[in-house]
Amino acid sequence: MFGLANTLAALAPNIWVMAFARLIPALGLPVFWALASETAVDIVGPDYAGRAIAKIGFGIVCATVFGIPVGTLISDAFGWRSAFAILAFIAFAKALLLFIYLPKTNLHQHQVSFRSQLKILRSPLMVGHVLLSIVVFSGMFTAYTYLADILERLAGFNGTVVGWCLMGFGAVG
Repeated sequence: MFGLANTLAALAPNIWVMAFARLIPALGLPVFWALASETAVDIVGPDYAGRAIAKIGFGIVCATVFGIPVGTLISDAFGWRSAFAILAFIAFAKALLLFIYLPKTNLHQHQVSFRSQLKILRSPLMVGHVLLSIVVFSGMFTAYTYLADILERLAGFNGTVVGWCLMGFGAVG
């Protein structure tokens, strides 16, 4: 899905197609993070669950700190379409490697109905966490979007400097 969405973004003929191409992975990312954590724990077992989840979290931090700024640097050097095309290629390569090397797990032994899963939304604590996550991530990624434009257009920085500034912003975030 991530590879297809980035391919669509690289080929987007207008802003509406680009917005759709960026929305699809944004909706799937929380599901991916949850499944990655669950799969990692299933692979290593309960004794090493904390370490496995910490490694998933570290990967997320690395993607935030380095991914967006490196994409900005690639866009500045080769054009924005190339950044999405490279990201699509990496996503397809990673999917292939996961298909080949990811160990089989017993992840789906205890399937729960979708309806019963929705019951968790009755918990005010869970709803609060979801709303807080939406506000925090929306704020951070909105800031990323406008920070690049502000640094280039208003402060007069070139694209390379903007990429490094975004990396610093990601590290602080």
